[in-house]
Amino acid sequence: RVTDELVERAHEVARVAKLDLECAIEHTVLSIHQAFHLQRFFFEALANTMRHAQAKKMVIRMKTRGNRKTMIIADDGRGFNKTTKAQGMGLPNLAERTRRLNGRLRIFTGEGKGTTVALRFS
Repeated sequence: RVTDELVERAHEVARVAKLDLECAIEHTVLSIHQAFHLQRFFFEALANTMRHAQAKKMVIRMKTRGNRKTMIIADDGRGFNKTTKAQGMGLPNLAERTRRLNGRLRIFTGEGKGTTVALRFS
């Protein structure tokens, strides 16, 4: 199951990056298309945390209500200024995966305030 793989990857990243992790990912039924793009979204979000956040803690939640799925990935790292043009491909990749899931992406952050990435899709 994809959700099991996501949990396993989260724990692996937390161990390597020495992050305190809270992870609650509910099992949900996904199409092959959804599973592929959700997995890539998740891996990109974790990579961004490892590369840039300098975080000590990461919280990951995924739940399903009806046919709506919500994934939240939050860290207590350094955050960033959203008005500054992104240097890499991390944020554009998250946006592209969101588009392919016909979802909605919200990013809450600020310098010194950590980052929360919230994805909703059906």
